[in-house]
Amino acid sequence: MLLGTISILQLDVESTERQALEGGLKTIRRWKPILILENLRANDWMRVHIFSLEYERAGRVHSNKILRV
Repeated sequence: MLLGTISILQLDVESTERQALEGGLKTIRRWKPILILENLRANDWMRVHIFSLEYERAGRVHSNKILRV
């Protein structure tokens, strides 16, 4: 059963973005949604798992950072 696509993933998880992103990696790899993150730390984990999927910084909404492919 096809339910649709995921185009935006917004996280507000009080500094646990890495854990939330780890749990959603399969979905992120499949759909490559726009990511809206409260805390964005460009560390090794982000480089290996998110930026390697061709995500780049695309802007801000209030204090949240936007990443897109």
